[in-house]
Amino acid sequence: MVIDQAVEATCTNAGLTEGKHCSRCDEVLVIQELISLKEHSWDDGVQTLDPSCIEKGEKTYTCTVCNERKVEKIDALGHDYIASGEFIEATCFKGGTGTKTCSRCNDQIVGSSNPLGHDYKDGYCTGCGIPYIKYLVDTFGDNVDLYTNGEENPYNIDLDKYGSNVLVMFYDPDLSVDPYEGTSYNKNNFYTSTYTIANTYEEAYFRTQHKLLSGSIEESGLNYYPSQSSSTKENSLYNKYSTAVYILSTDGDYIAYIPNSNNMDRAIFYGAGYVTMNDVAAYLLAFGEVPANSKYKSSDKSASISDWGKYGRCNNTQFSGNINNYPYEPELPYILSNSTRFVGEKRTYYETDFGALGGFTSESGAINTDYNTGSSINRNVCRFVFVCDSDIKSIDDRYVFYTYNHYNDFQEYLNHDDAWGLRFGNCTGGGTYNSKTDYNPTQYPYLNYIDEYSEFTKSTYHKDVTIESGEGGDDPTPVIVDPVNPSDSLKATMSYSSTSTTNMVENTDSADKVNLDTTIFNVYGTKGGNANNIGLNKAGTIRLYASNGNGNTLTIEVEDGYIIDSITINLDSTVSSFTLNDTSSYNPTSNQVIEVNINKTLVEIQNTGTAQLHIKSIEIEYHEA
Repeated sequence: MVIDQAVEATCTNAGLTEGKHCSRCDEVLVIQELISLKEHSWDDGVQTLDPSCIEKGEKTYTCTVCNERKVEKIDALGHDYIASGEFIEATCFKGGTGTKTCSRCNDQIVGSSNPLGHDYKDGYCTGCGIPYIKYLVDTFGDNVDLYTNGEENPYNIDLDKYGSNVLVMFYDPDLSVDPYEGTSYNKNNFYTSTYTIANTYEEAYFRTQHKLLSGSIEESGLNYYPSQSSSTKENSLYNKYSTAVYILSTDGDYIAYIPNSNNMDRAIFYGAGYVTMNDVAAYLLAFGEVPANSKYKSSDKSASISDWGKYGRCNNTQFSGNINNYPYEPELPYILSNSTRFVGEKRTYYETDFGALGGFTSESGAINTDYNTGSSINRNVCRFVFVCDSDIKSIDDRYVFYTYNHYNDFQEYLNHDDAWGLRFGNCTGGGTYNSKTDYNPTQYPYLNYIDEYSEFTKSTYHKDVTIESGEGGDDPTPVIVDPVNPSDSLKATMSYSSTSTTNMVENTDSADKVNLDTTIFNVYGTKGGNANNIGLNKAGTIRLYASNGNGNTLTIEVEDGYIIDSITINLDSTVSSFTLNDTSSYNPTSNQVIEVNINKTLVEIQNTGTAQLHIKSIEIEYHEA
């Protein structure tokens, strides 16, 4: 047997392990295995090329074993600029001033008086990080930039005047060429089977100059009630979007408003003409005034027809909402502005005739002709009631209601296409149309306010911006707090289930007797002018006794830290008129179910009739404040 000697590996040659083979026949008894090269042993290196401001340098290293060399690049130093006087560097949006000079190479930068403009790469501007939003650019031009309130904007516009929670995009329209100048288009032959809505501000602007509509002209037909096909609910309340998306000129003037919830694929253009329900509602909510094809005076009928043909509208006046003179009209939300609220009136609300295309039906009867025939206007009860007040800042305080039976019922536009709130008002509540004696208007159905456009804000799209996170770990989601219902809705049912009959005791909490959590609820009964306090009957009813308009009062109160969102009153066969929180009156029918939005910490129900009021149960929705 012969020993095959091992060979040590170096940084230039591989090695071998020890092996063995037969001395007579050379058969390999132990195979020699390859040993990998060793790593070089580099010295500390010597700088062989100095870096400059813009060129990289070099450093050379030598292996102490085999003398092999390697060269590594050294980063350029970058300029060391020193400003001569005040220097402001130009950005994507703004020009600059002054000059600064590099202390090493004398390179100079002059603050260009012109903005640099955007340099888009992979969807973002390399200068400012704002995204290139293709679906908006395709529709409105080549230079649409996205901003939110409180952020610096290139044109120094006071964005707060357009309302809180507003997204703003800037666009410079080109109004140099009128596409309708010298054409034969007019108010009759423009609306053919090939008619399309305006999809640029320029087109809408010039259509208005020629008294041509910009929006849809789809006829409604009869039964023209608002659509709820796109409405969504949370905690039993409809959602209203509390973010508005506007497009402004670089002078800060309105150009357009985007009403869609997600697609953002169309706009309502300021100063344009609109005639269908969703278009007009979006216009009123966005701008607080009527579209271009609507005249302000009912005496402007002839001018309206002459200018706009059958698409002309007229009559826009203050809506008093006087529920004292007209008790069948429901109370509309109080507008939180600087305007004065008169007794029984809201000065910020205006009304405008809508006039459904194709006729309509309502509790007041059917009208089978157009509001405007093209030669005459037949005013009817189809109307919008909307907020018109320059003091209004928040989109949450802008309301648009549609009423199709002369203020007996209303439905609210929820700030996105095809989505309307619940009907509320006199006919909804079972009252007789326009009656001053038989009336029962239901209250305004309060809504959830949600920030639908949050995903389009700069905070989400801007590179290297950390947003406040909710659940989601490495992929956080924005935390959105609902000002109406900031936490999950809780439910409780108030009822009496004992087998013995008793009465509530004055100034004594009875929450435990009506199956409510005593750590959250307090329940009291007040006699009023009656000898007996509220009865808890073994038949399973809570009985409010009558006393000539001053009967028993039932009070339900929640502890600090809770809010009552709504109650549902399930009545028995014995009923009487009653008031709720001294603001709403009810004349219920036997076994009626009455749902009321509260948004308070206290509910007071008083029997104001001459009969007993028997309540089977009250379902309470509430949340932690």
